[in-house]
Order: sequence, then structure tokens, then C-alpha cells
Amino acid sequence: NLTGKDGSIGIRICSEPFCRQLIKRFRKPIVSTSANVSGYPAPEVFTDIDVAIKNGVDYIVQHRQDDSTAASPSAIVKLNADGSLTIIRP
Repeated sequence: NLTGKDGSIGIRICSEPFCRQLIKRFRKPIVSTSANVSGYPAPEVFTDIDVAIKNGVDYIVQHRQDDSTAASPSAIVKLNADGSLTIIRP
């Protein structure tokens, strides 16, 4: 369920302090869906996240949901088998 059609996986390296502490304390990888449907724009704030995504997850952390500061989406790069990088989203 975690691999793409080409056998790849996505790994997010986050800089947000809350997320970093959550991962550090959990001491295991955390699996999550994207906050947008593939092909649609990334949400800038929590209220922009599609209701179908919110209803389809097991849990939503009660953190920064009222924050109206627009956030930029994460960069996405793919490490290819030959060691080269493909930039998917800058």
C-alpha cells in the first residue's frame, strides 16, 4: 500500500517543530496520506483540505487547524536507480 506503481516510496523530511518532536518521540516512521488529491493544488491552510481526505484518515492531530498563515507545499524529489534526482515538485 505504500509503494507507487514504479515501486518507489515517498519520504518527507519535515522541518516543522511539532512534527519533528512527534516523530522523535514515536521512534518509528509515520505513514500519512497527502493533504490533497493527486493532480489538485496543495492546500495552503487546514480548511483548504478536501473533506473526503479528512473523512478518510484515522486521525487528525489537533494542531494549527485555526492557523490562517499560508504554507508552501513540501518539495518532492525522486532518487532514481542510477543515483540521479528527478524534481517532481520544487
